[in-house]
Amino acid sequence: KEFSRRLGLGKLRPTFNLLDGAFPAETVIGAFKGDSSRTLKAKQMAPGAIGYWCTGGKSDTYTCGSSKEDTKAYIDKVALGPAQDVLDKFIRDQIHDPLEKALNKRSLGELIKLAEKHVGARIREELKPYLGPLADQILNKASAQQLADLIDRFVGPEAVSIMTTLTRRIIDALVTEMRVQLRNVLADLIHEALLALCVGAPAVALVELLDKLKELLKARAKQLIPVVVAAVAAKLAVALAQELASMLASLMTKIGEAVGTALKFIGEVLIRALAVVAILILVAGAVIGAVLTLIAILDGIPGDEILVGAATAAVVALIPMLGRFVATGSMEEKDKGA
Repeated sequence: KEFSRRLGLGKLRPTFNLLDGAFPAETVIGAFKGDSSRTLKAKQMAPGAIGYWCTGGKSDTYTCGSSKEDTKAYIDKVALGPAQDVLDKFIRDQIHDPLEKALNKRSLGELIKLAEKHVGARIREELKPYLGPLADQILNKASAQQLADLIDRFVGPEAVSIMTTLTRRIIDALVTEMRVQLRNVLADLIHEALLALCVGAPAVALVELLDKLKELLKARAKQLIPVVVAAVAAKLAVALAQELASMLASLMTKIGEAVGTALKFIGEVLIRALAVVAILILVAGAVIGAVLTLIAILDGIPGDEILVGAATAAVVALIPMLGRFVATGSMEEKDKGA
């Protein structure tokens, strides 16, 4: 105001005009900060309107309505790599770590009770043909309560070590199989996510696609539980064969020390039988506990008798091999022609 008064000017009114003349031609700004493989450019599109865009690099945005060939190319070249990272994180955070944490909280006693409940009686019944005329006498020494007492009083630390090893092996087997199954359908899940996100939308950003993929992964993992359990169950006997031999040897030493001379009249067959029943109970506890925990993590519904049945069948499938060990001291199947 003072400046206007001294110059004899009237009241100055500020005026605003649309910017014009900036970037009249396409201008290179430089490397785009968000992706150095792209070049940021600018140009005045109209007075007051500056347009910015990038060239070079590769776009991570999917254009809805693209042809099958273009969609496949987008999935293979753009989406599949980041999707694999999402899958790995999902397996780690949503399956492996919760499964390991939940099972580590369960005591040896809890897992033994779980095994006895689901498969204890069947284990003893299936072993009878391998025990000969002393079957009932031997199995009377391996009742649920007596076996639990034996493990608790004499072989507790050894049993805990064995259960830890078994649990880790079962977790690894379940997680590995789930990863394989999900990886096999990952491209299909990406396509499914694109179809869902393209409803009413012209394009889908990669970040949106990956968020949707997380939802689909959990839903598909839930559906795949029976497939995963069946696959792991089918491989269990072979996967554990070598480790079971060393576990049995270790248990036999501890059980032999525990039963002492009082039961020497039955001899080594009793010790082998007790070791085998104990091992089968420990395997059953690890397998059934892992399967029930996996169901709870992904499904939120406790228990599934069909899946527990599959896990039980996997344990029972070990009996012929372990039954031979009771009878002969070896898990090797002898050549019938020999």
